[in-house]
Amino acid sequence: MTWEHADDFGDPSNGLTDADVDAYATDVRELPTDDRDSPFPPAVPTDRNDPYNAYVTPFVAESADRGPLRDVRIAIKDNLAIGGVRMTAGTDAIAVRPDEDARVVERLRRAGGTLTETTNMDALALGTTGESSAHGRTKNPVVPGHVPGGSSSGSAAAVAGGLIDAAIGTDTGGSVRIPASFCGLVGFKPTRRLVPRSGVAPLAPSLDHVGVLASDVETAAAVVETIGGGDRANPATIRAPAPGAVDLTSTMTIPPTDCTIGIAEEFVDAATTAVGSTVRRAVSTVATARDYSVESVSIPDYDGAWLVNDAQTLMEFADVLSLDGRLVGAGAWSGDPWPDAVRGLREHGLPSNDHVRGSIDLGRRLLDRHGRSLYTRAWAARHRFYGQVDSAFESVDVLATPTTPLVAPAFGAVPGTVDVRETLRNTAPFNNTGQPSISVPCGRTRGAPVGLQLTTPHGTDAFAARVARVFEAVLDVE
Repeated sequence: MTWEHADDFGDPSNGLTDADVDAYATDVRELPTDDRDSPFPPAVPTDRNDPYNAYVTPFVAESADRGPLRDVRIAIKDNLAIGGVRMTAGTDAIAVRPDEDARVVERLRRAGGTLTETTNMDALALGTTGESSAHGRTKNPVVPGHVPGGSSSGSAAAVAGGLIDAAIGTDTGGSVRIPASFCGLVGFKPTRRLVPRSGVAPLAPSLDHVGVLASDVETAAAVVETIGGGDRANPATIRAPAPGAVDLTSTMTIPPTDCTIGIAEEFVDAATTAVGSTVRRAVSTVATARDYSVESVSIPDYDGAWLVNDAQTLMEFADVLSLDGRLVGAGAWSGDPWPDAVRGLREHGLPSNDHVRGSIDLGRRLLDRHGRSLYTRAWAARHRFYGQVDSAFESVDVLATPTTPLVAPAFGAVPGTVDVRETLRNTAPFNNTGQPSISVPCGRTRGAPVGLQLTTPHGTDAFAARVARVFEAVLDVE
C-alpha cells in the first residue's frame, strides 16, 4: 500500500531516510521466533478412484498412530493448506504447494485422522452449486443430474458417495450446510472463531467459518471437537477454549429436556411448499416424541440478510485481493506461497469462470465507487439483524428452519430458472450472526433430500450437537 496523497499531509518524515526504514525492518527480521517444523512429513500425492469428480489431489499423509479420530477417513477442501500438496482453491489461476499444514489439518493428523485427498470446490469459494470449479463440476451421488451444492461440493460428494467418513469445508454463506442439504448429510458450522483459520484461504474474514460434513452428527461433532480451540497464530480465536478443551461428544447421547423449538416463519415461508411441509412435519414429530414445545418466531429483516452477506463477502474479498491475501492484524498465514499466488492472480489474470470474474469485479467496483461507507452501511444492517436473532433466543432454545428453501436443482438451473439467492438465503443469515448451525436430513421430496437447519446461541455448540442428535435419532432418515 502507498500514500497516494502524501503531500496533503506535508512531510511527516522528519528526515527519515529509506536506509532508516530498511534498518528498522532488519531489526524486526532478526527477532527470535519458534521453529514451526511440522510434526509430520509432507503428504505425498497419489491416485485414487473418484466417480463423482469429488477430488482435486488424492494423497497419502502420515498421522499419529493413536487418537480420537484413528481410522476416520477425512478429506480436506482445496482451500486449506496441506504441506506438500498442491492447492488451487478450485481455480485455473492458482496452484501453490504450501510448506506447512493449516492448523486444522495439523490437529486432524495429531488426532490420528486418516487424511485422504483435497476436494473439489467452486472457484475461490464463490459459488453454491459445485459447478464453477476449473476442475469440472462435481456430481451429486444421491440425486443424479442435480448439483451437489457448494462451495464445498467435493467434500459433500465424497461423504455422500461413501468414499470417506467426514470432510472439512469452509462456510461463508452456507458452503457447508448447502451441500449437506442437497446431498442428505450432516453439515456443522460451528460458532464463529471456535475453529482457527490459520492456513485457510480467506474469502470474507468476518463471515468465514471452517466446518464439517459427515454422514452422522456424532462423527461431525467429533471432528469439530478436534479442530476447535484457540490458536496463537490467529488472534481472532482468543476467546475460544484452549485446544483440547472443546467438548462436544461427552454429552452427545443425553437428549436435552424442556427444550423449546422456534420455527422461524420467514425462513419456512420462503421455501417451496414441499420443503416447508417436510420441515414442519419433522419438527412436529420430534417435539411430540421428546415432549418439546414449539413456538413460531419472527425475524423481520430476514429478506435483507442474504444481501448483507453477499455485499460484505464481495467487498471483503476485494480487499483481501488488494492485500495479496494477507490480512493485517489477523495473525500469520501458513507459509508464503498463497500471498504470492494472490498477487499473481491480481496482476496477471483472474479465473476463467465468468461468475467468479463478475463477482470479483463487482466487489472491486463497489469499493472504488462507493467507498468504505457502503461497507459500513451493510454492517449497520447486519447489527440490526443480529439483534433480532438474539431477541428470538430470549423465548426459544433453538431455531429451526429449512436449510435451503429448495432441494438440489438440476445442473445449469442456477442462475437461470433458479435464482442463486434461493440456495443461500436461509444459511447466509447465520454467517452474519455467527451462531452454531447444523443441517440434518429430515426427509425427501420427489426423491431428493430435504435439510433441516438447527441454530442455537453463540458458544452452545455442544447443545446444538445434542439437539441435532435428537432430530437424527427420532427422524431416522435414510
